[in-house]
Amino acid sequence: MTIRWIIIGLLYVQVTSVTGQISQSEHGRLDSLLQALNASPSNYQTGLITNALLEIVDTTSSTTQLYDIYRARALSQSRSGDYREALISQQKANQIAHALQDSFLIAQSTYSIGSILYNQQQFGFARQHFERAASAFERLDSTSWLAYVHNAYGLLERENKNWTDALVHYRRSFALLKAYGPEGYISVPLNNIGDVYFQQGKYQDALATFEQSLQLAGQLDRKNDMAIAHLNKGQALRELGRRKAALEELHLGLSLAHRQGFRQIEALALKDLSETYKKWGNHDSAYLYLETFLQLEDSLREATSQARFEELYLAYETQRSQIEMDNQKRQINALRQEKKLDHLTDYFIISLLMLALILSSFFFVRNRMKRKLAESELRNQRLEAKEIRRELEGKQKDLTNLALEIARKNELFIQTNKTLAEVDLNNLPASQQNKVRQLIQFNANQLRINEDLKELMVNIEQVNTDFFEKLQQVAPDLTPNERQLCALFRLNLSNKDIASIRNISPKSVEMARYRLRKKLPLEAEDDIYTFMQSI
Repeated sequence: MTIRWIIIGLLYVQVTSVTGQISQSEHGRLDSLLQALNASPSNYQTGLITNALLEIVDTTSSTTQLYDIYRARALSQSRSGDYREALISQQKANQIAHALQDSFLIAQSTYSIGSILYNQQQFGFARQHFERAASAFERLDSTSWLAYVHNAYGLLERENKNWTDALVHYRRSFALLKAYGPEGYISVPLNNIGDVYFQQGKYQDALATFEQSLQLAGQLDRKNDMAIAHLNKGQALRELGRRKAALEELHLGLSLAHRQGFRQIEALALKDLSETYKKWGNHDSAYLYLETFLQLEDSLREATSQARFEELYLAYETQRSQIEMDNQKRQINALRQEKKLDHLTDYFIISLLMLALILSSFFFVRNRMKRKLAESELRNQRLEAKEIRRELEGKQKDLTNLALEIARKNELFIQTNKTLAEVDLNNLPASQQNKVRQLIQFNANQLRINEDLKELMVNIEQVNTDFFEKLQQVAPDLTPNERQLCALFRLNLSNKDIASIRNISPKSVEMARYRLRKKLPLEAEDDIYTFMQSI
């Protein structure tokens, strides 16, 4: 393993020292990097290799090789939890696929974008991409990729807790891969089948299924699937009361995810370990793993802002529509060039079309008028709804900016007091000593009074009236401080910013959030930020 790291590092240094087009001497380095990429490196190594490749290949031309590099890079970024960058890389791969007019690559890229949207919890958009990819794979008779789509459909049904429908899709995916291959990849739907058994309380069946999935994933050295299988196996063993074996599997999954750079899986492992230690009364270890999980969760959340992700996805959809329009124009032009009819035939066809149009217009003009009126009314309603939504989003953005401004101001007061506290007053004249003490007292008063926080909460309550009413319904026993904390979570502020605003330590915020979760109708795997946004 160490030798491989050294080789990849040397290749990376060599590549980054040269720019421009590939010379004859650089072909050897390019081949070495491509071989390293195909050798199943770790997730972190994959990121290094793809970055190095993009510095020596010609990124201005569209080739299948460049498509494969961007797709591998997107997969690496997705496994690291950086879904915004993953979407950017996969969009570039999608552009190359359209430029090549390769139907399979377009379908494959559409499926990959759907997977990224699913991981970002954009389930509606994810389903649209999976359905679009499924239609293309059916036309191409690509059975194995249809199997992947069925597995994706199962994941979407799982989000809605439709266990029966999810199991149907997982088993369909398993059967297709079993019959048409690649058989080694059946570990993925098999692992998901075990998850349904686990959710239904069939822990012994789930354990047997997870063990089979782990064995198949190990045969192909699929580290991502192996890490997930270890975690699922550990959960099943925990529910069966096999403490030692459960902890061993969970630690194996955590270690593998950490080594490979699968940060999202690593976060799941930390959460599972915290819940397992808590179940068996080891509260110190449970708190330690919970604290580490919360820190990693904050890091993943800050790496991919939901608002920035949605803005990026909107740009992608606009670009995709433009590409489709350009392709249609090219197809029309190609048809016109292929079909060169003589003038007499053209006139004859045009005359027939005009006659048909005149005869048919009498029958449908009335219905068309009604439809246009209905469409116009619907369009006006959508514009009004969009304007209201834009206004609310603008107010929410202003509140977030105000909150961040308060946090920065409080941080400045705190740092100023720390600096003034280090001043040796004995070496200053009496008049200056008094001024320093007055300044320290002024800063302390500002932090105690914090009128800005009062103003912020008043504005939040004015903008989010429905939010507080619904919050009262789902959690009627919240204290005023806890309601205030919920409002700050709704603004998607980090622990550090909340700590600065409320003039407390980040650890106090973490503990307050831990206590708050107990009062909310949240499952262990639910994210409190997502919950606040959904109210």
